[in-house]
This record gives sequence, C-alpha cells and structure tokens, in this order.
Amino acid sequence: MGEFLAAHLFEAHGIEAVHVDRDGADLWVQLPDGRLAAVSVKAATRAVADDHRRTPRYHFNHRRRAGVVNFYGFVALDRRVMVVLPASRVSGSTSKIPEAAMTEEAMVASIKGMVDEAGVS
Repeated sequence: MGEFLAAHLFEAHGIEAVHVDRDGADLWVQLPDGRLAAVSVKAATRAVADDHRRTPRYHFNHRRRAGVVNFYGFVALDRRVMVVLPASRVSGSTSKIPEAAMTEEAMVASIKGMVDEAGVS
C-alpha cells in the first residue's frame, strides 16, 4: 500500500512515478528536468513511542544497498504523507522519524529537495 500511496503523492506533486520491483527499487520517478531516479519506499502504519522516549516516532526498516536506489520515500500511512531522503543520508537498518516531522509541509520540502538534488542519473 505504501508504494502506491508514494506513487500517488509523487504524481500529485508533478513527478511521474512508475511502480517497479527491481533490485531494491519500488518506484522509478522522472523528475521535471527528465532525470530518472530509483526510489525505495518504506511504510509505517503509525507512530509508536519507544519505552525510553515520550515522542512517538515512525519506524522504518531497510537494508542500505549502495548504488541501487537514489532516494528513500518514508511513508506514514495514517497521515498519508511521505518524507523523501537521498540514499546518501540513510544509514543503518532502521530509520526513525518523529511523528511531528511527518507533515504536508515536510513532504513538500523533501520533494523539492529531491528535485533539486544534484548527481541523479
């Protein structure tokens, strides 16, 4: 479900998206300038509070595979928003994003950052 919601959100922001299942990529997106990028989509149904933290966070499990994807799309299914990060900024096997950071404004800013990101081929 997260992959199709991510595709919808990209399309709603003017970025053509095609669902694929290839080498860790879930979507191929075509940026407005014609560049293509591979996106790995990770989804969480809701934010949870860790035992030692009060701030609820969305937990996303992933395996970092260098060179396979250009971006990660982290989708909060309950809020119907996503935050996009360059693969170079994603490390480890889990990403945790605070519930307060999963907003429409953050989504728009991260998609703009994706479009502006240099070096995508």
